[in-house]
Formats: sequence, C-alpha cells, structure tokens
Amino acid sequence: MLQGTYIPYGSGEEESYRICATAGICPGSNEFHKTEQIVDAAQTCMNMARFMKHAPYLVYDQQIIRMLENARHVELAFPEALAREEFQVYYQPKVSLLNNEVIGAEALCRWIRDGKVVPPDQFIPVLERSKLICDLDFYMLEHVCRDIRGWIDMGGKPVEISTNFSRMHLNNPNLSRQIVEIINRYDIPHELIIVELTETTSSVHMKRMGELVSKLKDEGIRTSVDDFGVGYSSMSMLRDIPFSEIKIDRSFLTYTTDTRDRSAVMMKHVISMASELGMRCIAEGVETPDQIRMLKEMDCLRAQGFYFDKPLPKEAFMKRLRMRVYSEKLVN
Repeated sequence: MLQGTYIPYGSGEEESYRICATAGICPGSNEFHKTEQIVDAAQTCMNMARFMKHAPYLVYDQQIIRMLENARHVELAFPEALAREEFQVYYQPKVSLLNNEVIGAEALCRWIRDGKVVPPDQFIPVLERSKLICDLDFYMLEHVCRDIRGWIDMGGKPVEISTNFSRMHLNNPNLSRQIVEIINRYDIPHELIIVELTETTSSVHMKRMGELVSKLKDEGIRTSVDDFGVGYSSMSMLRDIPFSEIKIDRSFLTYTTDTRDRSAVMMKHVISMASELGMRCIAEGVETPDQIRMLKEMDCLRAQGFYFDKPLPKEAFMKRLRMRVYSEKLVN
C-alpha cells in the first residue's frame, strides 16, 4: 500500500509530485484492553516513522517501548542539559583533495552527560520529533561563533564552519534574521558560516527553504544541502533553490569505487551538474584511498570523513588547524 504512494503524479508534463506516506502498525495483544489503546500505539509508531530515513512504517514492539522510554528521558533532561552546556561542539574537518589542506569543518553535536558521551542517534531524532531541535541548533550556532571569535582573537586563521539547521525551522519566518543576529553578535565575517539544510519533499517547505536560502545569500551567508541524493526532491531542489554547496550522501561512496558502476555514474553527473550551476560539491563519509582516487577522477575535490579525521573536540581541532595539511594522507 505504501509503495503505491511513491508513484509520481501531476497535472501536466512540466510538474510532478510524490506523496510520501508513513504507517504505524500495532498487533493486538493482551497488553491492550481497549481499542483506543491500540489506535494510540499505532499512531505513535506512525509519527515516529515520519522521522526515520529508511523505515516508512514501524511496528509496535518492545524495541518501540524502549525508544519511547528513552524519548521521555531525553525530553525531560534536555532543558537542564542545555543550561549546563552539556552539549559540546565537535568539528569534523573538510579537506581539499588538491593538497590535503583543511579548508573548513562541519560542527557536530556531542552530548556529554555525567562524563559519558550520549550517542547522537539516541537524542537527535527525539529532539527532531519534539521540535526541541530548534533550541539546540541555535545553541550550536552560538557556540560555533564563540569559537571562531576566539580563534580570530588569538591571531589564528579561521576556516569556514558549517552548522546544521533542521527543517523544523522552516515554519519560523524570522529564522534568517535570528541567524544573522547571532553571527553579528560575535562580529564574525559572514563568509565563515555555512548553514546546512536537509532535503525536503514538501512543496510548502521547499518554497520556504528557497526563501530562506535567498535571504541568507543576500547577507553573504552560504548554504549547503546535506545528504544530497537520498530523497526524491534532489533535482528540483537544485533547480529551484540557489544553494552554494551540495554534500553528496555517503551512500554513493559506500556502494562502489568503480567509476563504471551505476551509482558512480550518477554521482559523476551530479558533480558535473553542480559545477555548471555554480555550486561547490563535497563528498561526506570518505574512508578509503580508493574513494579519494575516485573523487579526484570525478573532479570532486572536497571531502570529509574518517579517512582524514573523526569529529574532533575544539582543542584537538585547533591543533589540526595549526598543522593544516594531512601530509601523511596524500593519495595520487
């Protein structure tokens, strides 16, 4: 039934649409004494499935019960954790494949709770569903700007930093103004900040995203579309929204390093198309020398991934900035 909703439809040859549906399933059991309880459980699963990248439906089971318990814990702990600055910024370097020089980084969130790291997949999806993610995104931007200000004041040469913003923000008409206010508060050159956004299949969100990207562009702030290629809306987003950069999803690299493979052919055309549209292209999830060689063959000369570095705490990233070049990682 869900497969049927993925068929494109439209009013003519110029435009087509896809409906994205999710479902929740709750088998009857002795645990439930009323029909309403079964419906509520199925509704909960459906709502959770909306935020799962690779699962259009979820079945109510013990794993879901544990996920719900974790979600309640995260939502209750979040306000205090934010106030105590338990969320820390880690930086994963972005590297030029021309000379292996660090040219930027992505700011990633790590939650340090009672001396232990809470895995991102245990709290980010929860915050996305509850919209608390918006508070975390602004917190991250604030801390990134604070760090950049510190590097500048110490006489260092800063690099551009990208920070993620959830599509939950797209209902906020003041988002671009709030982003600019935070950057200006720390007197950060606008060209040092990149706002990363994820794909959306909603036509309403697409329109709002286009407006946001245009406003930020007017302010000299670049934007990037994250996980490019995993959604149905990729091509229309490139056509309609003036992004500065696309980040090719790691799945393209995972499938193959053979440039004749179908995934590789698709990636090569995406890289070429982005270049012709005046957009930069960066590959994420790079882990092997063979992947580096393939990217060079395709003229994708920016990369990010464990091949160079895992996400680094601020002090370790500052040390990396002083070294600047991964001389030991050169691949011909």
